[in-house]
Amino acid sequence: LAWEPRGEWRKEDIRALCQELDLVHVVDPFEDSPQWGKVVYFRLHGKGSYRYRYSDEDLRFLARLLKASSKDAFCLFNNIPMFENALSLRAMLSLSPGDPSGGP
Repeated sequence: LAWEPRGEWRKEDIRALCQELDLVHVVDPFEDSPQWGKVVYFRLHGKGSYRYRYSDEDLRFLARLLKASSKDAFCLFNNIPMFENALSLRAMLSLSPGDPSGGP
């Protein structure tokens, strides 16, 4: 089960709740870092707006975070150009559509 806290939360409270309830802490990696979870789960709503298109620089930063993780990692784009951003990130990670770690 994953949880994306909204509003102001203390990191200690997030960590404690996630540990107690065995939750994955969902974050926007441009704003925060995960406090707890068996996997890494990033959710990207767009910087400042759902219309935001992540730049190549943004996606390279994200690719570095995903590659550096020792855990299974998931990334969900929730911005308007989500499909294009996901394809660009997948290419940066060198994943193909048939790769089990690359999604459908």
